[in-house]
Formats: sequence, structure tokens, C-alpha cells
Amino acid sequence: MTKKERRAALLAELAAMPKSDLKRGTDSRPLNFKFESITEILTHIKHGGPEWENRHVTLQFSGQSNARVLIYPIQGVDAPYFDFVYTGKEPPRTVFSALLQKYPQCDFIDWSLGGLTCMEAPNTDVETLAKIIQDLARTCWGQEIKVVDAWYEQLRCS
Repeated sequence: MTKKERRAALLAELAAMPKSDLKRGTDSRPLNFKFESITEILTHIKHGGPEWENRHVTLQFSGQSNARVLIYPIQGVDAPYFDFVYTGKEPPRTVFSALLQKYPQCDFIDWSLGGLTCMEAPNTDVETLAKIIQDLARTCWGQEIKVVDAWYEQLRCS
């Protein structure tokens, strides 16, 4: 299954779940809210136990209700990728051109008008991935990163 097909299956599964299940369902538990930074969260995901191989993590940022990033499993992958809510009408390559120049390894896998946009960051370590997400939040939502809520979901797709 390609990344795009896997992502589509995951998004369909998430869309079918009741909203309350996304935070507190039987397959999800809140992450420890004592993380100080995005880097700490990503390090925990990347180097945590084998249970993290099959989880995606949603980060909800302060400010706008749609300021969130969905990080797919990053253990053992050379090209981590994540979705973020992008409600702009311009193609993301235009809006995030400075980000793409700063991080030339990044590219957009997929995007939909007023919906989610998927970014891939091949050969990126945890610290750089955190910086990419921070820069993206600054550009997309005009804010510095401050994690206000984070939770994970057990993947049920094969």
C-alpha cells in the first residue's frame, strides 16, 4: 500500500469515528501533557517502545480550533510525513515557498482545498522535524508552537 493509499484509509477511518472517540475512545489515551516541546514529543514517538510503531499522534495547538497536526508513525522510516489543517485557497507550494526553500528535503504529498495537506520530510531527524512543524505553524496559523493537547490513536489499518 502506498503512503497516499495508507493515508486515505487512515483519514477515512478517522472520519468515521465519533468525535468523542478521537480523544477518549478505547483505542486512545491522552499523552503525557508534561512535554516541554514538540521535540520532546517527537523523540518520545521516535524512540519509544514498539507500541509507537502503530500509532499516529494528533497535536492540537492553542489559538484556532483547526490548528492541528497529525503525525504518522515515524519509527524506522526514512521519510516521516504528517498532515496539517490548511484552509487557504492558494496551493501550499505557493504559501509555504519560504519553508520549502529552508527545508529543500520537504515536499507536499497531497492537499485538498480547505482541508488537510500532507507534507513529507525525507531524511529528517527529530529536531529538524520539530523545527519544520514550528515553522509551518508560524506560517499557517501565525503563532509560535504551544502544545495544548496531544493524543494518539492506535492504527487499525494493515
